[in-house]
Amino acid sequence: MTKTPEENQADSPLLRCRPCRFQKCKSVGMKPECVQYKEPSNKIIATHQLSSLQNKTQNLIDSLNYLELKLEVFRRSSYNPHWDTLSSLDDLLGGDGVLASAEKYGPMPGWPIQRNIPLPESRMRNVQGNSGNELPYCQNRKVWSLFNMITIIEYMKTFDFFKKLSVEDKFLLARHTVMPCLNLHVSYFSLINKSDGCFHPDGTQQPQQDDVHYSITVMPIRSLIRIQIQPIEYILLKAICLYVNGLSSYAQSLLLTERLKYAKILSYYCLQNHGPGRLAELFGLFSILERQQELQKNVYLLTVGLHRNTWKIFTNDLMAF
Repeated sequence: MTKTPEENQADSPLLRCRPCRFQKCKSVGMKPECVQYKEPSNKIIATHQLSSLQNKTQNLIDSLNYLELKLEVFRRSSYNPHWDTLSSLDDLLGGDGVLASAEKYGPMPGWPIQRNIPLPESRMRNVQGNSGNELPYCQNRKVWSLFNMITIIEYMKTFDFFKKLSVEDKFLLARHTVMPCLNLHVSYFSLINKSDGCFHPDGTQQPQQDDVHYSITVMPIRSLIRIQIQPIEYILLKAICLYVNGLSSYAQSLLLTERLKYAKILSYYCLQNHGPGRLAELFGLFSILERQQELQKNVYLLTVGLHRNTWKIFTNDLMAF
């Protein structure tokens, strides 16, 4: 059968459409997998790098979340050392961490505490019957103002950079950052438990509203409620708190690297979910925490500080100016 000029033109290998040429090649034995289009190698590397960065970011967030869970297990545990064994901040900073052993102690019996059960007497409340020469202690009751300090010290010791610091740098870092971290921790715990006071794992509020220092201890809570802080924002802010000026140049460089690492994650989160104003709002909490720490040290020196020579306890080092 004679073909028309148009049909002859369509059968020409040079003018045949690309799908037709591809099908013809396959019919005579070409392997299609040999001619499949591949992405340029630089794009593949960029994709892998982006995926790796996202994985590292998520791993950091997951590790901080896990650390928060361990802190709450520790606070709820029956671990409650007598203050006579905690006389030195250097000993606490240099000793073995007890956070990993929190499960071994088990939960504190008798919690939550019934409200009709009296708490350990407090010098702050000027309760009658306290001799004033010894710290209150009860085996199954925790003085949260002190135990929370231990909790934050244990929190600091879990970070890899902390192990690289000198004894002097560890001491200065703890003196300047334990209280802001503590106040942020307690305030957030109170927030998620729907309390506008300092709520603790045993179901109590310490201090109570008639304590002279109550207004100081609750300073950050209203701000956290107002900005509706999110869990990821909280854990990153607390990690960023572990930075202070005045350390050795090596320590400053090390801490700055760590702080920038968490600050970048927080910045990216804020930009993706709220906008740049959110980051400024969160960082504004630091000024509140710094002011609160200053006031707490003043109260400490005016009350507990009177017994500095009698009470040999690590808080004397933490609360010094």
